[in-house]
Amino acid sequence: MQSPVVPSCAEKAQQACVACKLRKRKCDKGLPQCGWCASKNQVCDYSPLGQHGNDSTSQWSYPSSLDESPRKSPPVDFPTILFMDPSILQHGQIERPRVTYPVPTYVMQFVGDMAEVITTASTYFETVHVWMPIISKKRFYDHHLQLLFHCQPDFTLLFLAMKLITSILPDELANPRTPAYNAAKHFYLEMEASGMISIQVLQAGLLLSLYELGHAIYPSAYLSIGACTRYAYALGINKDAKTQAIKVLTLVELEENKRVWWGIIILDRFLSTGSPGRPLATGNPKLSDPLPANDAAWDAGVIIQVVEATSATLYSPTNTHMSKFSLLCQTAGLLGQVLDHISCPVLNQKMHDEEGIQLNQTLQAMIAVSETMDPPDNDQIGMIYSTLMTLHSIPLYTSNMLHDSTDRIQRGNTALETTLKKMAKCLPNKSMHLTRNREAVSPWGLYCVYRAAVLYMQRIRETGDSGAVENLLLLKQSLSTIRTRWNAAGTRHKLLAKWILAHDLPGVYLQLLEVHEVVGNA
Repeated sequence: MQSPVVPSCAEKAQQACVACKLRKRKCDKGLPQCGWCASKNQVCDYSPLGQHGNDSTSQWSYPSSLDESPRKSPPVDFPTILFMDPSILQHGQIERPRVTYPVPTYVMQFVGDMAEVITTASTYFETVHVWMPIISKKRFYDHHLQLLFHCQPDFTLLFLAMKLITSILPDELANPRTPAYNAAKHFYLEMEASGMISIQVLQAGLLLSLYELGHAIYPSAYLSIGACTRYAYALGINKDAKTQAIKVLTLVELEENKRVWWGIIILDRFLSTGSPGRPLATGNPKLSDPLPANDAAWDAGVIIQVVEATSATLYSPTNTHMSKFSLLCQTAGLLGQVLDHISCPVLNQKMHDEEGIQLNQTLQAMIAVSETMDPPDNDQIGMIYSTLMTLHSIPLYTSNMLHDSTDRIQRGNTALETTLKKMAKCLPNKSMHLTRNREAVSPWGLYCVYRAAVLYMQRIRETGDSGAVENLLLLKQSLSTIRTRWNAAGTRHKLLAKWILAHDLPGVYLQLLEVHEVVGNA
């Protein structure tokens, strides 16, 4: 019997074809076509898989059936597949590529050396992280710093955003659109255009949105949080996501994704406290949605997996055992209900009034619990007060009400009076939310202080109350104390009124109070 003919080396390709590599199947390397490509009647390509791009897993070439010449279509990258046919990713044919993108020189000049990076990171986790813990502290020090040292673009962008959000504006600087802010915004847009898909880019975008919100950079803040929402949908980190673009390997990563999504919900709602009526970028969370894990465990990187039915949810009663960030998430969920209550069309006045009463009682109960904590959660209290002010302020569009309700107005005035009394007790002792360490203060209480000041102005005009004059001065001093932390957009707003050009008040809320004074005295 004759032995089978063994093909010579000239009859075999030196490597597997592109199609077999992408499908992770064994290739017989036959020429001019391998057996699999021949069976599918398609062009067999033996060129190196990554020769047309920077990453071998980011390419996908399709043969042309219009003629016999082997023409190649432009490679399809990962983001395109993610949006046009994500089912491909679910079956594992393609792994998420890491986009290679050089970090621009204009970015590196703001990053600094490793000693500066360590100092900035320490400042961030001691201040902003306390009230907006969306970045894993353990993963940052154990993993992110190494990639930042190797100039990975998304990690560099995240650090630049961390540095920006911890920066304190000099007293003489009125415009928060600093060179560092412009560099971070530009680099963020470059990352988006490059097709970079990573949780670090989203976290950087969220910190940029927070910076814009705190400094009243509009409409950028409003547009930026909308972009973050879309980016989160693209990553698939929202609770009801059908497709995930990133692989979650640990409980710490899963918790980080949850916290980033809650961070988006918080900012999306807080943006509307002063001007309800605009559609939210995110839907209201469900009462059964789980709240973030314990903050201390999160910082230590130890997340204990619990049964979702027994974990704290948005519906869980507020209690002193809940973590700081969970309390803030609960308040943001209630703020969303308040925004719906005061902006949605009223079909039944009685039911609408009953809903308002229930919201007010819930908010008052949350304040009572928060004030009994040791120490009190000033960040959550500030947001609750802001939510109360939003609930009881006279609606901008009175046509939303079926008829004027004297009882409703009276309830609102009573609730506002109660809130003012509670705030007045804190003011003389300088223990208000806004008078503590300005580096660590959050922007959540700014709106309630501003709205309280407006109410005191009205009382002064109507009654000449000397106590109201003193409290108004203390509120203005509170705003002035942190004007370099949350500057609220700059010294002069030409669009407000011509007379404001003669005033040099570094802060939008202080400027708006001047407007109220002038209008009220006109």
